[in-house]
Amino acid sequence: MPRPTIPDRRETLLDVAERLVLDRGFDAMSMQSVADAAGVSKGGVYREFAGKHELLDAVLLRSTTRLGARVDELTAHLPRPVALSALYRAGVEALLADPLMSAA
Repeated sequence: MPRPTIPDRRETLLDVAERLVLDRGFDAMSMQSVADAAGVSKGGVYREFAGKHELLDAVLLRSTTRLGARVDELTAHLPRPVALSALYRAGVEALLADPLMSAA
């Protein structure tokens, strides 16, 4: 019997992959372990990502996007152009608050 589809499958797979990388490391994460943890078939993972490295690329891209958005939030109240020292501070604060980016 086929497994039921999950809403926002791609985001769910990214969430699961990120958690597995943080818990076990990239080498221990597999497409099968992502599928099992997400409750989808391995084919469902491959429908979204061509392979393990493409999945990691997507996880890292999402994290860097999240990091950039956090820096924007932290500097939104500052006058433009934002001083380089303030950008560095915001970048470090955002980096340290993100578990994946801190681990990387």
